[in-house]
Amino acid sequence: MEDRTSQRPPTFTLAIRRADNEQFNEIVSTSYQYRSGLATEGWLVIKERQPPLSVLGCNFRFTHCTSDSKGLPRYTIVGDIRHKSSRDFTGGHLEISRNGYLGLYNISTSGQQWTVEFGDAIAVSESAQQWYRIRLKSVQGQQPRQRLSNGERYLNVYQGQPLSLIAAILAVS
Repeated sequence: MEDRTSQRPPTFTLAIRRADNEQFNEIVSTSYQYRSGLATEGWLVIKERQPPLSVLGCNFRFTHCTSDSKGLPRYTIVGDIRHKSSRDFTGGHLEISRNGYLGLYNISTSGQQWTVEFGDAIAVSESAQQWYRIRLKSVQGQQPRQRLSNGERYLNVYQGQPLSLIAAILAVS
């Protein structure tokens, strides 16, 4: 029998979407990634999407960095944004701003760590991928919420309405 307690959890990539009453909305970034001094770029927002449920847009790469005292893995997350005009990707580290907004940062400012819990599989009729309910949390226990501001639905951990998330596993290494 193989001892799995000493194995490092895999690195994996997820397509994450907002799930609300059988409607699945894309999580995208406002203008790719935050660059110093440009506070209008790189924030994660929820956008309406058109069928079929795509796995393009902003996908999230989870890399194991440590485990907590109970052995639960903690990850750093990089958002990979596919550019509409090419096959190129821009990546940014998923971190929380001092005001609680989730953004993709060009350079990690805090080494933010996250946990992810996978729940039940759900059927999404318009997708060939297998989707799961997930719970994403900062290591401080904060969960993303949706906060309406200036006509946009931003992801924020301090303010807003609770958010249900689903994810499809795109790659494991």
